[in-house]
Amino acid sequence: MTENRVKEKMMSYIRNKYNEEFTFIAFDNEEIWRRTNNYDIVVEPAAFPGEYVAVRWNKKTGEMSDGYLALKLNAEVEKEVSAVAYEVYGENKVFNNAQTNSINDYKESDMSVSDFLKLLPACA
Repeated sequence: MTENRVKEKMMSYIRNKYNEEFTFIAFDNEEIWRRTNNYDIVVEPAAFPGEYVAVRWNKKTGEMSDGYLALKLNAEVEKEVSAVAYEVYGENKVFNNAQTNSINDYKESDMSVSDFLKLLPACA
């Protein structure tokens, strides 16, 4: 499959999933995706200029995944975690660095922050 066709299909996937605009930035590790089971690209969401999100297409299964939901829900995640931290520490400010690598668990584009947090591994 040509790079242009891969790019078109993956851009169509993420735009349709979230009904938002994304800009193609680059193929991630072009040489690696030619030798692995995945195509990987990096995109920039119009809603979050200067932020980058990974999109992955598994060549064997045809399944696509992305990391946009983590970025999209980041402010709500910080609010939820801050409320819990308040119970223990009182006044606080929580900062979360959204992990925007491609995650298969983020299947729904409109997942609630509560359901999203359930997917995250527990902190030690």
